[in-house]
Amino acid sequence: MQKRLGVDSVCQPVPEVADIESLFRLKRRCRVYNDGTIRLKKKAFEVPGCLPGQRVTIYYMPWDLSRIYYSDDLKPAKPVDLTANAYRFDNANFAHTKEKDDDTE
Repeated sequence: MQKRLGVDSVCQPVPEVADIESLFRLKRRCRVYNDGTIRLKKKAFEVPGCLPGQRVTIYYMPWDLSRIYYSDDLKPAKPVDLTANAYRFDNANFAHTKEKDDDTE
């Protein structure tokens, strides 16, 4: 035991100012779907500014999917709001086109 403790360790301490989370971040390539989202572990995330069909690199922590980043600039991807998405046709623009369809009948 004393022999083991006497040998210098090959491990070096990490400086206090280092961003430790970035050391554990995983990298993955995902396809952008037609609605401007990507899927990661059965969850949908919006990636604004990416073209549908394009492959984008995402960075994430496997234990914390609340913060997903995409592209090399590490732009934050936000989770899709399922409630807002369910009521997307209640928007005034969609209601207006619906009324026009009713008038033509």
